[in-house]
Amino acid sequence: METPELEAAPASPVLTARLGDEERIAGEVEARLAHTVQTLDSIKREQLGSDRKEILSSIQDFVAKARDALAAKDLLRARALAEKAATLADELAGPRKPAK
Repeated sequence: METPELEAAPASPVLTARLGDEERIAGEVEARLAHTVQTLDSIKREQLGSDRKEILSSIQDFVAKARDALAAKDLLRARALAEKAATLADELAGPRKPAK
């Protein structure tokens, strides 16, 4: 009995959509991290009290862990960590005065 040759199946639309979602999520995480780093760069560290310096350290830790998760393709974890870091950074920076 002859074994029929198997043909490669075309790419699944679900898989293709998922890959597109992964790229989108990764891009969102990268943008969120870039915003967070920019926000942190605008903070005058010498004016922070010890409690706010601890928050700054936590934010930096979240950013590092988000990057690690992104590199490991753990996108849900990366997104959650990036969101935490961005929220805390925005709160730490406080209200911004509009540029004149």
